[in-house]
Amino acid sequence: MDGSPFASPAFIHGCALYESGKLFEAHEEWETVWMTEQGPVRPLLQALIQIAAAGVHLGRGREAPASRLLALAGEKLRRLPKGLQEPGLLAALEALPSNPTLAAVRQLPVGSVGSSAAAREATEATIRASAVRSDDPNAPVPPTPSIESS
Repeated sequence: MDGSPFASPAFIHGCALYESGKLFEAHEEWETVWMTEQGPVRPLLQALIQIAAAGVHLGRGREAPASRLLALAGEKLRRLPKGLQEPGLLAALEALPSNPTLAAVRQLPVGSVGSSAAAREATEATIRASAVRSDDPNAPVPPTPSIESS
């Protein structure tokens, strides 16, 4: 595994659950990844959790909380840093009608999240930077630049 939360078994399983219509279970899987993630990927994971939860609400006939969760997910997606942005998911989310259906939410392209090279690279860079700032004495330390005398 490359250290990216998108490569974790729980994330991948969550995507499969979502695509098979098991939105509550997908929400639960992604939440396990979100709870341990500390980097800039965290809001993206939370947006996915909110989308899945919105689908659960729609399945129970609760449109108002579903619409609110979808709006919150859209806000998070719009604020993602460059390299983690998911324009396809955001465009599909913004294209939903004001009273979305469960079928429409289930069609959102969540399975492609994190699959771009830029997303993987940004996540790996964040993980490396976090390791450098770590209090762990065994964390890798970046090389000190040398000062050349003239």
